[in-house]
Order: sequence, then structure tokens, then C-alpha cells
Amino acid sequence: MAMRSDEDVIDMLVKLAGSAPKVGRASIAACIMDRSQVVSWGFNQKKSHPFQARFGRNDEAIYLHAETDAIKNAIKHLGTEDLSRCTLFVGRSKRVSPFTKKQIYGLAKPCYGCAKAIATFNIKRTVWSVEEAGFSCTDCH
Repeated sequence: MAMRSDEDVIDMLVKLAGSAPKVGRASIAACIMDRSQVVSWGFNQKKSHPFQARFGRNDEAIYLHAETDAIKNAIKHLGTEDLSRCTLFVGRSKRVSPFTKKQIYGLAKPCYGCAKAIATFNIKRTVWSVEEAGFSCTDCH
């Protein structure tokens, strides 16, 4: 799947997150791209996973996050050294109010545990959605 810009990818992920089951207070989707190709997808999940437990801040932070799910899935298709040339995208969807189905962008900056996983696998660039609309990234100027 070829994308034109970071904004296109984030917009797609926010829409995907909005249609995915909500986990806790968050509807988050992630993908890892190698150049313009999606290598893997990831979603927050209500199940524990040893991969997430490895990066969690505490023993109870074991539920799979979208970022670590995408990294885990990417490792199946690429070698861990190949992740350094990839970009991780993260999008969060949230409702405008509890009384409407209208979705807007939410802040999806990776948590401490996910940032640890990103650094462990040497992913140089991460792009995430921010409140209302738009995105931020590790290499934005």
C-alpha cells in the first residue's frame, strides 16, 4: 500500500482505530512502514503478552499496545536490524463526546514502555497523531 504523506498514514490509522474495539480509554492503531510499504499493523489489545511485559514500566503493564503489536508483527517479516530503516506510525481516535459517534484525532505519543521498545529495535522515526488533527514526529523540525 503506497501512501503520499505522513498525514495520509496518520489519517488512515485514526480511522482504523475508530473502527477497532476500544481498549480501556484508548482506540489506537499503529503500522510500521518500510519506505512506502506497510510491513505490519498493530492494535491495542485486552490480552496480556510477554512481548509487552518485556517493555512495561511495571509488572501490571502487560497488555499489548498498538506500537509493540506492530513491532512484534514486523519482526515476523523483517529482521530486527531492518527495523532501523522503518517508520512507526501511531494514530488514536476518540469521540467528540459520549453522545456522538463522531471521531477526532487524539494524542498517540508512545508511552514509556513503547518508547523503550522503539529504542530497543532501533526504529529511528516515529510519527503519532496529536489532539484535534495533525501529527508530530521524532524528527519534525
